[in-house]
Amino acid sequence: MTKTYKRTGLFATILFLMLISNAMYIYMKIGEIENDNRIINYAGIARGTIQRIIKLQMNSEDYQKHLADVDWIITALSDKDSIHISNKNKVEYDSSISRLSKSWDELKTMLVNHRNNMPNATEQDVIKKSEDCWNVANEVVFSIQHLFETRVKRMNSVVTFTVINLVYSLVLMFFIRTFLKAQD
Repeated sequence: MTKTYKRTGLFATILFLMLISNAMYIYMKIGEIENDNRIINYAGIARGTIQRIIKLQMNSEDYQKHLADVDWIITALSDKDSIHISNKNKVEYDSSISRLSKSWDELKTMLVNHRNNMPNATEQDVIKKSEDCWNVANEVVFSIQHLFETRVKRMNSVVTFTVINLVYSLVLMFFIRTFLKAQD
């Protein structure tokens, strides 16, 4: 074996290992994107369910079962074990979820007060508070969406690098094959 052949083989091996590691990285990131979609979806469902509760309240219909749905979603969005966000963005995310939770708790209190005909919970007060809560939920949805769009853009560079690596590997394998045939 010639020195050039050994170097080429080493280079091909390194490229192949890089290709495998990039493929594993992409596979892992796809799982994170699936998690990101779930988070955005939950935040959107919470936002819509809050508005549905208000509609039901204003029509004197039962909305109690939906309260638990929103509580569960906000708890799920607060679960640090299932939400994978970089430490840099974690503070912003935690802050937005905390604001949503606080606004939701205030709205639930106002709904109870409205149902009990308390003077500080008129229909207009409930609507105003629900709009405030909806705006906070909307901010959460858009901030989460922005964080994850940024993550996807960063992943594009990894995919590009992997494709370039694959092309180089294929070209190198072609040259090695040609070199070996010439040696025979």
